[in-house]
Amino acid sequence: LDEKEAAKEQRKMDDEIAKRSRDQEKRRREAEKELADERKALAEVADAIDWRIEGQETVAGRPTWVLSGLPKPGYKPKSQEAKVLTKMRGKVWIDRDDSRMVKADAIVNDTISFGLFLLRIQPGFHFTFELARVNDQVWLPRHGWLKGSAKLVGLKTYRMEMDVHFSDYRRFQTDSKVLAGTEQ
Repeated sequence: LDEKEAAKEQRKMDDEIAKRSRDQEKRRREAEKELADERKALAEVADAIDWRIEGQETVAGRPTWVLSGLPKPGYKPKSQEAKVLTKMRGKVWIDRDDSRMVKADAIVNDTISFGLFLLRIQPGFHFTFELARVNDQVWLPRHGWLKGSAKLVGLKTYRMEMDVHFSDYRRFQTDSKVLAGTEQ
């Protein structure tokens, strides 16, 4: 390229780098906001739910504490995410070694709306999910089940039951070699 074209291409490249840098910063701020919102909703769990220790059980071969929860009467949620908590009851299983929720079983007590009337989950909707520790490193889905009805756009009611099992997790491995570049 001649000098003029090279300078033009350099400006285009500099503009693209600056644009990507701004986009990356924007994505980082959005991710931080989303994480902060999730933390607020999670912090509200203790305020929104009356928890009771039910005992101990083994889940996927690991010892857990079992807690049952009911919405606190009259509780006013501070966040949209926490509003869902006031409309469900259920149990959670907490791994005794990792202090992590490894199973949840919940039933919807009152209609839960998403997007005004876009999706309305009906009372009686029941779901369970369970995680398992894989390779003594990471928690991954083991089982998920749901049964109930939901109304879409206030017009069509869907009744559903779904049972999903996850198994045979394997660590992804690959061999790679770094080769020195050769000039031609």
